[in-house]
Amino acid sequence: MSDEELQEHEEEVRPMKLVLAKVCVLSSSLPIHSIQLRKLAYTIVNSPTITKKLWENTCKELNYPVRLMPRDCPTRWNSTHTMLKFAADYKEVIERLTESKDMRKFELDEEEWVMVTQLRDVFYDATTYFSSASPNIADVIPSMDFIDTSLNNAALNVDLHPAIRTATALSKRVMNKYYARTDATDVYRIAMSKSSR
Repeated sequence: MSDEELQEHEEEVRPMKLVLAKVCVLSSSLPIHSIQLRKLAYTIVNSPTITKKLWENTCKELNYPVRLMPRDCPTRWNSTHTMLKFAADYKEVIERLTESKDMRKFELDEEEWVMVTQLRDVFYDATTYFSSASPNIADVIPSMDFIDTSLNNAALNVDLHPAIRTATALSKRVMNKYYARTDATDVYRIAMSKSSR
């Protein structure tokens, strides 16, 4: 991919990165695409005297169970999905919380909320697939096929936000790079031949 193509893709993915960033402020410092939600999660957890109390009071006021927003963690493969699911479920609480002057920077507009929901749904298939059974080496190729199909479907789905389609297309490219390497690995060949018996 040329530098120009990378720059173009980065521009297309930027809105999604900003949404994730808003959701994560309460979470952790990860790539820009998660910044808003990630920053929000981080802020709630790390401000026990002001923001956390405001969060708890807002949850109670709106009759939501008082739970902290899950933080997106780079070492947990399903944490982004967990954070996005929570944000979608607690949309009303997050919207009320971000009405206050100090929290406006975490506010999501309607287009951003659509992206939260769509991105959550894109992650859902992979999350449920890998959470359903204990993986073994013979499941790697079928798993990669499943992920490839899911990413391909998302990349071609015109109902999804363009930033999400671009990100899934880029993810598919990266996954295919590793997928191509399985043919050169003896362990996978042996496992696949054993699983086909």
